Formats: sequence, C-alpha cells, structure tokens
Amino acid sequence: MNDFLLALIALGPTASSVMKRLLDAALFGIRRYVEPYYLAHEEKVKAKSELEVFRSSPLRQLEFAQEFMKNAGGRFPEDAVLELKNIYGVIRSAVGCADAAPCGDAIYSEAEDKEWYSRFFDEAKYISDAELQEVWGRLLTERMSHPEGVNNRVLYFIRDLDKREIEVIRRSMRVFLDDDFTPNNVSSLIDGMSTDIPALLSLRVIYMDGNPISPLVVSFDLTKQTVIEGHGYDFKMVPIGDISDIHVTCCALTPEGQVLSRLCVSDLTREEAQIICDHLNACWKGRVRVEVVEKGSRM
Repeated sequence: MNDFLLALIALGPTASSVMKRLLDAALFGIRRYVEPYYLAHEEKVKAKSELEVFRSSPLRQLEFAQEFMKNAGGRFPEDAVLELKNIYGVIRSAVGCADAAPCGDAIYSEAEDKEWYSRFFDEAKYISDAELQEVWGRLLTERMSHPEGVNNRVLYFIRDLDKREIEVIRRSMRVFLDDDFTPNNVSSLIDGMSTDIPALLSLRVIYMDGNPISPLVVSFDLTKQTVIEGHGYDFKMVPIGDISDIHVTCCALTPEGQVLSRLCVSDLTREEAQIICDHLNACWKGRVRVEVVEKGSRM
C-alpha cells in the first residue's frame, strides 16, 4: 500500500506538533468519509468486533481508503471516489506546508475541533483544482498554527471564493506588510494591480482609508520596531530625524483577509519591493530612511 499518510504515522513521536495534529485531523476526515461505504460493502463488518477494529486502526482505514480510490471492478460510485481523491489532494497539500508552520496553542475542545473538521472535509471533498487544493491545505494547517483566526466564519468565507477571486487575492497579498496593511496608493504603482484594491473591497478582504473623521493609519515606534516584514523582502527603518510620530495611511486587512494573507502566498519581486521602499521613503523623507533587505538578512 502506497500512502503518504503511512509515512506520517511512522514518524510517531519525532513528528512536529503541527504534523501530529494534522495527522489526527486527516485520519478523522478519511475515516468519517469511508466508514459508511465500509459498512455497506464489507461482509465481515457484520461482526461488531470487526467494526470496532476498523474504527480503532488507522492502518485498516487507510488500506480501505486506498482500495476505495482504486475502485477495482467499479464497486464504489465514481463521484464518491473522486470526492475521496479530492480530500487526499487537500491533505497532501497541507502536509507539504505543515513542517514550516508554527504550532499554535489549542483553544478549542476536542468536540469543537471535530465539528470544524467535519465542516472542513464536507467542503474539501468538492475541491478538485490543484491550486485551490493548495489553498485549502494551507487552511487546514492554519487551523493548527493560528486556531483563533480559523473559525467557521473563515471556513465558509473561503468556500465561497472562486478561483478567479483567489488569484486576485494571491496577486495582491504580496504588497501587504506585517500580514496586515499596505500603504495607500502602492497598488496603483505596481503593474497589473490597479483594479485589485476595489476587488478586495468588494470581497470584504480589506478596510480602506477614506473616513475623514477617523483615517486608517498604522503608527510605528522606532524605539521598538525597526523592521516591517513583507513577502519575500523586509523593510528596514533607519531613524535619521524626528521619529515622534511615524505613521502611514493605509488599507488594512479584515480578520478574514489576515488569514488569506497566510494562505495565498506570493512573494514580491525585487523591483516591487523597491517601489514600496521608495513610497515609504517619500512619506517619511528626512525622518526615516527605509531600505529593502533580503529575508533573514537584516544587518
């Protein structure tokens, strides 16, 4: 049996915390999907003890899942086989990014997690496009890393996005800094992004500056923060004058947008990073000098 999940089971105690939680979620989703077919098609399950063995054995569940997807002799409905393959595709994508993900504190009960996993896999079985499976895989991993931000509302928000909307979000998220904001007008300076901000507004992914009574700003305390994190590049802030009120008017991500900024990952090019850098230097001329720095190189 060739199943990438077997390799995770074999890792045992050496697996990362995120990987262990991801494996538990994956096995829950697979067993939940295949068990009704196991009950309907396996004669031996008439013995109650055999069903108990199946429910307690991940290896038996994965073995049956592999048999299900091969579907020799057409024993199972083709649409059901496709749905299970879709679930596997999403899980495979999640495994691919899980090792690099930090493990967040568990804030939900086991019952709440299982309810969320049930909702997740009920939707994931319809995701056949490889790029969307990657987004859904990252969503599952995000539940392990930042559970406080991945609730049912976020799940259904992402469910209702089509591939075109995901592509707009992926393209535009690269200009958002600290996974939260982008300076006003930056998108209009970068080729191909002039229509992205209106699109993000209509999708309710961002808040937009425009209220004259309470403008949306991000302030920086340069006695504590000297680096703004970006996608692919960071921006080092070097004080050269009065730093008592360093701020920038901006568009900011909604809570759903903040999750999407981690799911739909796309890096800035060096040229795009320089455009953002030049914009910030123009905003803070004579007070702060901003420099583009490679990730992991902030000297």
